[in-house]
Amino acid sequence: MCNVIPKHSPQEIPNHLNAGRTNRWLVALYVLCLLPLSIDGFGINYLFALIPGGVLISGGKLIRPKDDVVLFIFACVAVFSISSLYQVGWIEFFDRRFVSFILFMTMVFLCFVKLTEKHIASFKVAVLIAGICASMQSLVMFVALGAEAQAFESKDIIGSQRYGFVYILAFWILWYDTSIFKSRLVKLAYLLVITLGISL
Repeated sequence: MCNVIPKHSPQEIPNHLNAGRTNRWLVALYVLCLLPLSIDGFGINYLFALIPGGVLISGGKLIRPKDDVVLFIFACVAVFSISSLYQVGWIEFFDRRFVSFILFMTMVFLCFVKLTEKHIASFKVAVLIAGICASMQSLVMFVALGAEAQAFESKDIIGSQRYGFVYILAFWILWYDTSIFKSRLVKLAYLLVITLGISL
């Protein structure tokens, strides 16, 4: 559904983490998008909706999505509009419903921009930064709690259930991309940190 522009054959896979192939502003934006922000258990981080703007600023351009995406957008708008007209009993909650609808539609925002290798490389760097930092935070909290707190409630305090997918993605990026670190020892150290983060 979204658009990625390949520029190399599988035999010519570039070093995605080379500084020349990443954009520091995109990396910063992606890291912010990966922060597990929540209030009362509800996620409030919708900064990913700003990614198309970041892509445009970094030299990208808007494009027309594929026909199936356009059809999906029109169908969603039609359903929301029709339901708003006949569900008059919910009119007092229209503002909340409208905001929820906009947040729901943000998932198709990336289909309006072209994603190049620079954007993919920047995202991979951001995943590594977010995953390693979150793992380190969990490890520090685990040690700081001490033996007295190592009971059933410790999983809720430092657990990674909601952030585990970032750890796993970071793990496989480290595992498969052999050009990330020159030192094998450093790579193994970060893999250990990520693995411990997953296990907590």
